[in-house]
Amino acid sequence: MQGGKLRKFQRYIVEGMDVHTHIFFNIEADVLDLSLSGASIRSTQRLSMGRPYTFRFTRDEEVTSVQGVVVWEKLVGGRKDAKGQTIQVYTAGVQFLDVFTDKAQQLVEYIRSVAGATAGKRIAGIRLRLQEPGKAVVIRIDEYLVTIIGIGGISIEIDRELAPERVLLFELMIPSVETRLHFTGRVAYCREIPGAEARRFNVGIEIVEMAEREMSRWKGIVETLSPGVGKP
Repeated sequence: MQGGKLRKFQRYIVEGMDVHTHIFFNIEADVLDLSLSGASIRSTQRLSMGRPYTFRFTRDEEVTSVQGVVVWEKLVGGRKDAKGQTIQVYTAGVQFLDVFTDKAQQLVEYIRSVAGATAGKRIAGIRLRLQEPGKAVVIRIDEYLVTIIGIGGISIEIDRELAPERVLLFELMIPSVETRLHFTGRVAYCREIPGAEARRFNVGIEIVEMAEREMSRWKGIVETLSPGVGKP
């Protein structure tokens, strides 16, 4: 279901009402080596040590997802992008967290598919270096406070700049009604907050797609949470 432009709808300030959103960021990475216990990956985006991520390994149409935490990370060099600008390249060591579940067998099959005969019959405890780096998507989930809501979208305050028109996945958490809603959103604007000690940004998100049932619930929630001051 299409959401309207953020500015077309009445919006309401909800600061102090504990409304938060998760933003799901996809980070592309190369898998350098892999085992049941963890992996080494290479990426142009820095990962935070000690922070949990979801790692999605892909081969052909097969996708294997596991939870993991970054245990080491270092800058290893740089490369030029399409515009000739230098992009820093990082490697990181990942320890998997949920391989003692049914994820283990999925990971075994994935390792065998990418390592072939070199994997042999024993995989546990063995770190296999891939001759050709595999591909992975690292899913980072950040949580931010929602400051303004409206039927067409939300405004949030965050610690990073987001490019206008960028499309991301969101999960809204609304404790007052014990509800979580999911939608695809577009960055409508990103404005730096003047005078802040550290760089902060006000970001407007337009709802691009939300399931019909969740949109119906969202409209009711906006009406419920709208006793605050109207925002033009």
